[in-house]
Amino acid sequence: MQAYAQDQENTDYKPTSEQSVDSGGFKGKLICPQKLYPRESLIINEQGKALLELTVSHDGSIQNAELIYSSGSPRLDKASLEFGKKCVFQTTDNIEIKPGHLQIPVEWKIEREARQIISATDNKTFETLIRHSTPIVYPDTLKDSGNSGKVILKAEVYGDGHLGEIQVLESSHPAFEKAAIQSLSKWSFNTFDGGNKPISFQETFTFKLLEGKNGPETGLLPFKFPEQAPSKLPVEFQYDKPPRIKVAGAPVYPLGLFSQQISGSAEVSAQIDPEGNVRNVQILKATEKDFGLATKAMISSWIFEPASKNGKPSWAVFSYTQDFNKWDRDTNYDKDAYRLLSKINEHSSDLHKVDIHLANELDAKPKAIYAPAPAYPIELQQKGISDRVLVEFYIDKTGAVKLPHLLKVNNDDLGWSALTAVLRWQFEPPTVHGQPVDVVVTVPVEFGLDKGATN
Repeated sequence: MQAYAQDQENTDYKPTSEQSVDSGGFKGKLICPQKLYPRESLIINEQGKALLELTVSHDGSIQNAELIYSSGSPRLDKASLEFGKKCVFQTTDNIEIKPGHLQIPVEWKIEREARQIISATDNKTFETLIRHSTPIVYPDTLKDSGNSGKVILKAEVYGDGHLGEIQVLESSHPAFEKAAIQSLSKWSFNTFDGGNKPISFQETFTFKLLEGKNGPETGLLPFKFPEQAPSKLPVEFQYDKPPRIKVAGAPVYPLGLFSQQISGSAEVSAQIDPEGNVRNVQILKATEKDFGLATKAMISSWIFEPASKNGKPSWAVFSYTQDFNKWDRDTNYDKDAYRLLSKINEHSSDLHKVDIHLANELDAKPKAIYAPAPAYPIELQQKGISDRVLVEFYIDKTGAVKLPHLLKVNNDDLGWSALTAVLRWQFEPPTVHGQPVDVVVTVPVEFGLDKGATN
């Protein structure tokens, strides 16, 4: 099943269905809303056809709806009755309506796009677990460009109804990833008898903006590879099918440079091996050192489906330029980051004066709902380079991470890798006395050969 987000007001129905009918001996048309398929019925592939008898009042509204023939599903029957009650009868030529009765069929048929959510552990359907799902919201930062895209998440639900680990399988843009995780984290689930064995599922979140300020744009990824590798490249980098970005992380705009309103750019080159791993990322040029490090760390964090040649996975090489300015779609701070930055600049010596709290003042320790480990570059692992990076960042009232920056680091590449990962983290909203607040947090991120990258 897919969840959709559009930049428009949510409505229960739209008057999209009309059919010619007779009521009280008068011919006319019945205008009905768009049918809303019950979520549980979608999940278990439940289909059917019900027959309703509608009682039409003198003003054309439906006074009552009765079930004549069942669809075979109580859920679909209930949805059919709700659908019928929202219809409106209109006569031709505006003739006065006489109260009467009419019968209409209501068919429920699942389109190909609607799919079942199946447990990956025991093949059980995800039938009655979802108590409430939260709509996804199109990200404000992408409204000018009008991107469309999708995010595929994998998660687990435990018997007590709590949501376990969330994994991102695919994400066409970091802003979509954040919005999808925020939505899924707010879902509520019914309890079930499963012991400690969770039920896992996948959910696809689709994002669509009807038109951005700069016109419609369908580009999904921050970078697209050419269909054929340039002929000037060495033969080992020639491919038939280009690599594909599965998960694209965002660049971290260096806080010090952003605060000083310094803009610029960086260009890097990188290789993708036949397993889809990013290797040998090199900074080719950068207007500021930190722009180069931020771009390098971003590329290192991306997850790829490798290129192929003659049907077999192969190497690929590419270069990428990242701009850093307040107009760029991928580096501009959002309104909450600006709000926090303004508070910090106002009272950096005492954040309590601007209602920014410390972690030990919260009702509970900040709880991460999504905290992917940072990329640990293969080249650094091979050289035995390790580090313990200290990162400071802010968690806003929604649980989103803002303004991550380094407090202590020995290796620049590992430091920026930590920042790039932390920017993707999301938390349950921090609270004081039950009210959402902003909080400043410091966490260590360790890189070691014995345990990889941990936080």
